[in-house]
Order: sequence, then C-alpha cells, then structure tokens
Amino acid sequence: MIKASELRQKYFPDESFNDSTFEELKILCEKSIIIAAEKGEDSTSVNIPVMYKKRIAEWLEDNEYTVFGVNDTKSDEMHIFWAEELVSWFKE
Repeated sequence: MIKASELRQKYFPDESFNDSTFEELKILCEKSIIIAAEKGEDSTSVNIPVMYKKRIAEWLEDNEYTVFGVNDTKSDEMHIFWAEELVSWFKE
C-alpha cells in the first residue's frame, strides 16, 4: 500500500524550503528596494510566489522593513516599506 505522504511528496512537492529560490527572491527584494530608494521612494512592490511570501516577509521584517500583502493568496504582489533614513542615505 502506498502512503499518502509519499504520494503528496511525489505529486505536490513542497518547494517552500528550496533555499536557492529563497535566496534569489531575497536578492530580487534587495535590488527592488535599492532602485526605489535611489529614486527617493519609500516603498516598492515585488512579485513573490505565494508559497514564499510569508518566509520573505519574515526576513524583511527582521531587517526593519514593513510588509503588506502577505496574506493575499490571490496575488503574488507584496508591498515593502522602509524608513525615511534609507531614502536620505541614497540622496547623499
């Protein structure tokens, strides 16, 4: 008899722990933040696959960013906000 957990693993692999994808998404967020801050903006929107949104949001919040749109499972869009000091730093 085949176990249900084996079937789920075979047909619905859990990619939420794929570290290389997570690292790529972190880099995407960082680049988006830098580009927006250099323009003098205090927020940006990034498309993050729904399965990674919570994990990326936790990482961003640990780094003093504010994140909205994490619980929206219908959209990949996530909004990232930061302190005014970051914008001022890029203007100098």
